[in-house]
Amino acid sequence: MTSYPMNFFCTTSAPCGIDAQWTSHPRMLSCGWLKTAEALPIAIPQQFGGPSWDHKNYSPEDLYGMALANCFVATFQVFAKNSRVTFEKIQVDLSFTIDQNEKKMPYIKRISFDIGVINANDKARTERLLQKVSENCIIIASVQAEKTFDFSVTEAPQSD
Repeated sequence: MTSYPMNFFCTTSAPCGIDAQWTSHPRMLSCGWLKTAEALPIAIPQQFGGPSWDHKNYSPEDLYGMALANCFVATFQVFAKNSRVTFEKIQVDLSFTIDQNEKKMPYIKRISFDIGVINANDKARTERLLQKVSENCIIIASVQAEKTFDFSVTEAPQSD
């Protein structure tokens, strides 16, 4: 049984400078002690004047997109298990657009999810689950940007 409220922790520290690279990591509560997970290297994205992307650092925007995509996958995994849906693979491709509002402040305008489930045991039930997940994923539900979802499901071949 899941109990609420839940608390999550992270630590981030950075040196001064727009070209600076820094680390951030989640901390997990275990047996009353905070344990630190492996740190992720972080940098300001090039689009905002940061260093060029060198495949070694994540931007806050990367982490935001990964949080949304991974929340969808995690929620789908739970719903699929509870609904007895099996599949070979789920893939979430996500893109989002940052624009300026009327006060010239940047904001996330639109988020597009392209979600594929390969070799599902029940295509119709899987499609219903995908729709349910898009409406019930905690992190995605907290986002105010326009969201679009494109689902594709292939059914597993029937054995003779």
